[in-house]
Order: sequence, then structure tokens, then C-alpha cells
Amino acid sequence: KKSEQREILLGALTEISDGDPLLKYYVDTTTHEIILSFLG
Repeated sequence: KKSEQREILLGALTEISDGDPLLKYYVDTTTHEIILSFLG
């Protein structure tokens, strides 16, 4: 269930960041945390 929720979250973040150039995110390859960045 967690991986399913994570995929939904990543999909939503992709959709939002595609429409908002001030929002960026990436997944840390070591910790697998989702890192959000606003305004740079």
C-alpha cells in the first residue's frame, strides 16, 4: 500500500511541477526521500 501511495504522490508532484516552474522535486537515491524545493 505504501508504494501505491508513493506512486500517486509522485504523479501528483509531477503534474503540479509541470505547471509551476517554482516547484521542483527529486527523489534522493540514497535515502529514497522525496525532496521538495520552492523558488529554487
